[in-house]
Amino acid sequence: MDKEKSNFLTLRNKLFALYYEKKYKEALKVAEIAYENYKDKITETTFWLACFNSLLKKKDKTIKILNNALDNGIWWSPQLMISESDFDFIKKYKEFKEILERCRVFFEKAQSKAKPKCLLFHPEDFNSKKENKLFIAIHFRGSNAEEFEEYFKKSVLKRGYMLAVPQSSQIFTLNKFCWDNREIAKKEISNHYNEINNKYRLDEKETIIAGASQGGGLSLELALGENELHIKKFISIIPGIVDVSSYIPLLKSGVSKNIKGFIITGEKDFYFQKVKELYEEAQKLKLQCKFVSIKGMGHNIPENFEDYLNEALDFLK
Repeated sequence: MDKEKSNFLTLRNKLFALYYEKKYKEALKVAEIAYENYKDKITETTFWLACFNSLLKKKDKTIKILNNALDNGIWWSPQLMISESDFDFIKKYKEFKEILERCRVFFEKAQSKAKPKCLLFHPEDFNSKKENKLFIAIHFRGSNAEEFEEYFKKSVLKRGYMLAVPQSSQIFTLNKFCWDNREIAKKEISNHYNEINNKYRLDEKETIIAGASQGGGLSLELALGENELHIKKFISIIPGIVDVSSYIPLLKSGVSKNIKGFIITGEKDFYFQKVKELYEEAQKLKLQCKFVSIKGMGHNIPENFEDYLNEALDFLK
């Protein structure tokens, strides 16, 4: 990951640490710095500005930020706006309802044109005539393939894997996507896998599927569940686990298929207890799995993620 992206990640992690501590004034200052310095992240940083102004009960400022963004073609899905508790203070006002309607127009137009895609990268020693290793990386909710590939490209290609980074067809906001409909998500990823498998000779026993947050939960489901993917290894990063019981049959299936996995989470992640319970169930069932909890980290990708990724790749050898 280049220095600029690393610096943005540092700011993002600092902002969310302040958010979880309810230090909204301090977090707003960080959001303002991010907004001024990372124009390519304006959809994300504008949303932060609006959220923190709403949390600080600044109605007019919040409405102005959102309308100015919409005037410049920056928008968010109506579902995100409605479900975002940070906007509870302004949801009762007609101005917010008008903003919702403006977002809906942008969203429906974008969704009507959205299609799944998959970025594919080859290692330097790639040879199409031999069996090749494949690493699939599933982006988190509210991201895209171009952003997500940066976390994996260097380490994965250096290890001799092809890197596939699917991008969902499900719109989250401007140029950001999600995997909310799991059936559509699994079908799209399976189609990408089959296309790659048909074009190249894959060493299926070496295929790894990874994902972060929503993508982390999806990587678990695709590796452990019954589907057409012949995947034996997974890396799940800050997975968004809500109902551990729903994963028990998948864990049992994973044991029968001799699946091996690596889970990375933060001890301050709001999903931490559920992820820990999931790992404990995996241990009871004797699933081959390693669990890494990062001290002080919330629902973020760690700044030194490359170190953890290399640890995971070593474990999954």
